[in-house]
Amino acid sequence: MKKILLVMTLVLASGLGYLAFAPAPVDPTSWTPEAWTGPKGTFDSNGRLGDVEVLHPELSGPETLVTGPDGAMYTGTSDGNIYRLAAGEGPQLIANTGGYPAGLVVLNDGTIVVADVQRGLVSISPQKTVRVVARGYGGRDFIFLNGAALTPDGNVLFTESSSRRPGTENVYELLEHRPLGNLYLYDVKAGNVSLVAADFYFANGVVSSRDGSYALVTEFNAYRITKVYLDGARRGEKEVLISGLPGFPDNINLDPNHDIYWVGLTLPRIKSIDGGASQPLVRRMLSHLPLKFFDAKITAAQVVAIDPKGTVIDFLDKEDAPFPAISGALAKDGFLYLSSAFGKGIGRIKIPAKLTESKSDKALPN
Repeated sequence: MKKILLVMTLVLASGLGYLAFAPAPVDPTSWTPEAWTGPKGTFDSNGRLGDVEVLHPELSGPETLVTGPDGAMYTGTSDGNIYRLAAGEGPQLIANTGGYPAGLVVLNDGTIVVADVQRGLVSISPQKTVRVVARGYGGRDFIFLNGAALTPDGNVLFTESSSRRPGTENVYELLEHRPLGNLYLYDVKAGNVSLVAADFYFANGVVSSRDGSYALVTEFNAYRITKVYLDGARRGEKEVLISGLPGFPDNINLDPNHDIYWVGLTLPRIKSIDGGASQPLVRRMLSHLPLKFFDAKITAAQVVAIDPKGTVIDFLDKEDAPFPAISGALAKDGFLYLSSAFGKGIGRIKIPAKLTESKSDKALPN
């Protein structure tokens, strides 16, 4: 019996040794997840996303929603399709990017520009011609584009979540926790791309401020939103706007009638992930497991609204939600329209009355 236990111990030790020191797909760093330091009770669970109405359930994985200059909403789905969603009508298929459209904007002339995870920056003309307008920057191809936003002057901000790994390996980004994300600007008229800022922890959603002086970028793997200056001597400078969020921030949109940014939190923070933040060796060992091991059903829903100073204006959530894993929230005509990269259809819920009483002077298409 003692010999059997000894053999089993040696086998286990050998296996752990292999996992610890064998070549791994990640090189994790040790870090400390920030806790929320704002007013107590800000992110208390309230169940307010329990009454979401689901529209267009035939749409699979619509990750983002934007409003076009024609007043209709536009989205892209996991099969590469781009749809126009007009009030009272069914989804109108525009085109297929041939990849995975994670972020998009609609220009004033009807051209759709897509941040495609697999293909790069893609343009769809009003005549539905699809072409890649930017494949890379600085002598290398884009690896994993994600969010997109329109600036007031008609150009396109877009994010690259990782400059090292494709979207199929985003779990490795989470395990490694290194700042491999970038923010770019696509000059529509000139047709060129410039780097605005680098070193984001999984740059995800992006939005321009109303006056175009700065952008907000969600850092998915750091539970925070970062402000990036876009003009003048401070162009490219970054400062954390809000940190310690209760979940992983995805897309971010500017409310057309208020100085409020709506952010979808795809999933709540996970204790085991936060607990392993200071254990890079453990995360290195976990990276040897098949990626499908990390698949999990997401049942919670979270949306947060912040002002330009990073103050939390509202928080909506539901632990066992009818429309979970919210990737983004778009304010339109008194409703919040919700998107989800992991679900089907578009969610809709009324915006709280306290946030619909005043109007701002000018709306910025997002």
